[in-house]
Amino acid sequence: MNVIGREQRVERRLGKRTEHVDLHNQNDGWCIMWRSSTRNTVKLRRQKKVSSQWPPRWSGPHEQGEKLPMGENGVTFKAATLMKNHIHLSVQFGNKEWVGVIESKDKEFLKRVYELLRNCEGQSLKQIGDLEIEET
Repeated sequence: MNVIGREQRVERRLGKRTEHVDLHNQNDGWCIMWRSSTRNTVKLRRQKKVSSQWPPRWSGPHEQGEKLPMGENGVTFKAATLMKNHIHLSVQFGNKEWVGVIESKDKEFLKRVYELLRNCEGQSLKQIGDLEIEET
């Protein structure tokens, strides 16, 4: 739920359809507005601003010959940190922490990806790549 001043929004995605519930505080009474819209969505790994960066390239301290995370291996334990023009994504793989980056000059897009990722603690990268995001 997003709280904007005296307004609140609940959003639920059902496949390619998004339902919104907007609650407006009208002199301490609430006005409820339902909206449903169809948006073109794609899996995060297929979104054109992410696809060339998915899965991220992972970096971290490692020994020579040690198995490195490849593909969608790994389990997210710290969803994301939003920076100016990129998102840091941390994963656990082989008892170590690894960090990857998703970059974009589109700050609004990065915010949407961050909102999607920030609740993904404990999910596999495959599960995260399967999440739906609006196609831009």
